[in-house]
Amino acid sequence: MGSIRMESAGKGEDESPLAAFLASYLLLGGSSYDETFPRIATSQDVEARLVLAQLLGRVPGPQAEEVLIEMLSDGHAIVQGEVARQLTRRDPEKAGPTLLAHLAQAGDGWNGPQKIMDPLLNHVDGGKLEMIRALGDLKYEPAGPALLELLGRTVRVLLEALEKLGRRDYIQALDRCLQDLEGIRVVAEWAGEKHLVELEPALRRQLEGEAPIEVIDALGKIGDQTTATRLIGVCVS
Repeated sequence: MGSIRMESAGKGEDESPLAAFLASYLLLGGSSYDETFPRIATSQDVEARLVLAQLLGRVPGPQAEEVLIEMLSDGHAIVQGEVARQLTRRDPEKAGPTLLAHLAQAGDGWNGPQKIMDPLLNHVDGGKLEMIRALGDLKYEPAGPALLELLGRTVRVLLEALEKLGRRDYIQALDRCLQDLEGIRVVAEWAGEKHLVELEPALRRQLEGEAPIEVIDALGKIGDQTTATRLIGVCVS
């Protein structure tokens, strides 16, 4: 790889020339380390940092890995998220503790430029969600307690990560996620998919109000005859 010129988009420009160059190199299968990578990682060019994170995931060796780890502290959640995705390509015994250490401070969602290389980010969530997903993909079991602490903010990716870690204690903790409509829907859908009969009592209590369709569907899959009778009553009332 030739020497990279550190040029960013000027004011009023929509795209970064540096990001475009890195994206072209990435799409052509480039995988060589360049001495300018650490400077790009700390530059003001958010687009370039995002593409650099994707590129570093392909570059072997400790130098690339060290830059990726440093980029977990990036000020933009979307860059953090891409870094987390790329760290799943690395050694779980090193990537796992690193991701866990950054989880609490990770950004929740999108806070980057509005026109940032759209085709390159259509599969990337913010830092926190991608770190949770990465910890699950790495099957980094020490992350279990920290992920359980996040269950009050139910998201499907969190449940998927806990499932991959082989944790079953999260099922009892899901009761506290049934405090709002979104949480009820996520938990009910998950209970039906995974056939979590342990959640039947908690979901059946939702029938005392206006239960969303996800609750009725889940109870139809995991409920007993008493629940079936109750569901019939709800449907005809």
